[in-house]
This record gives sequence, structure tokens and C-alpha cells, in this order.
Amino acid sequence: MTVTEVSAILPRVRGSIFATSVAVLAFTGCGGPTSPTATPTTATTPHWSLSGAVTSTTGDTLAGAKIEIVDGPNAGQSTTANVAGGYSFTGLTQSGFTVRASIAGFDTQSIGVNLTADTVTNFKLTRTPVAILTGSGNLMFTPTGASTWAISAVVVNTGTTCAQSISGTVAIHAGDGTTVVTLQWSAPGITIPAGSSATVTLGELSAQQIAAVGANGSYGLTFTFTSGC
Repeated sequence: MTVTEVSAILPRVRGSIFATSVAVLAFTGCGGPTSPTATPTTATTPHWSLSGAVTSTTGDTLAGAKIEIVDGPNAGQSTTANVAGGYSFTGLTQSGFTVRASIAGFDTQSIGVNLTADTVTNFKLTRTPVAILTGSGNLMFTPTGASTWAISAVVVNTGTTCAQSISGTVAIHAGDGTTVVTLQWSAPGITIPAGSSATVTLGELSAQQIAAVGANGSYGLTFTFTSGC
């Protein structure tokens, strides 16, 4: 910084002349003062946690349930419920999005979340209705000719919804466990409501096959069907 003194003659005032020195500050050189520079700031988006538990509608914990964020800036993140049914996400971008919980045997549930703070969201999943078919009692034999018999069995549905488009196999064993015959069968016209039963025709056996089965024979059924009506 340099100081320059400048002499100036002031105008005549009441017959006198006044001289004065005016000190002028002149800023020169590289080291002179500069205007303050504002530091730019970058707006940051807040981040929060999302946690909760996954249970059934009857209160059972659903360990192993998959929890996933399906849309928004956090889409694609997923986690698995622990042994207590709990889950947690951290560092999620503040936003609105949909989070979904799923596990085999239960209906999937989706919940909308508006994440503006650490948030707890719990899921209660409904068990998916399913039919459960089993054979009940002994095989029944009905003559269809001189040496053939139709065989049938009672099929019980112990599930929570009806079964339709039913088919399967029946394996018939002799008393010593040897399989005498395995038959494919279907009952497309039969629907078995939950808690009900129906008699299903499984096929035909010859007199020779029946003799091979003997009095102490057994059978096993497998089923293919559609749950729900």
C-alpha cells in the first residue's frame, strides 16, 4: 500500500487563501486488499433409516422374509428378515417410495413410505390359501368286466381353499412292499372344497394284478392340482 500526498488550493474564502494537504490512500501492488469471496455451498439431501418387523397376521415371526425397495432413488436395495423377523435399512435418501415384503406361503405386501426421518414400518402378511390333498381309507374295487375292476379312493382336502384340475399317480404295493402297478389318473371335472372330500376313480386292475397285491397290500397317492376356485 502507498500513501500519496496531494496539495490542493482551496477557493478564496473571505479574502484568505487556505492550503491543505489531502492524504490519499492508493492501493497498489499484488498484496492489496480484495473483495471477500463467498464459499459455494452444496445442498445435501438428508439420509435416514427404515426398520421394522415382518410377521404373519396371527403374530408369527417370518424369519427369512425378503424386504425390498421397488422404486424411487433407493430402488434395488433389499434385505432379509432376521430370526426375530426384524429388518433394517440405513443411509436411505429422503424420498417417497414403495417397500415390499414377501416369503413363500404368504401373500406379498407393499407399503408406501414417505421417508423424512428415521422410520419404523411393520409388515403383517396373510397366509396364501392352499389346498392340501391326501388319500383316506382303503381302495375301493368295482367290477367293470369279467376280470377287471375299477379302483377308487376317497381324497380329502385339509387345506384352506378348494382344489380343482386334479390329477396324479397311484402306486399299488403287495404286502411285502413290492410295487405291483403304478397308474396315472386324472379327475378334471372334480372340485374339492376346503374341508371336504370326494371319491376319485384311479383306473382299472386285472384279476391277476389284484391277486398279486393280496389282502395286505397298500397304496400311495400323489397329486397335481390347482389351488383356489
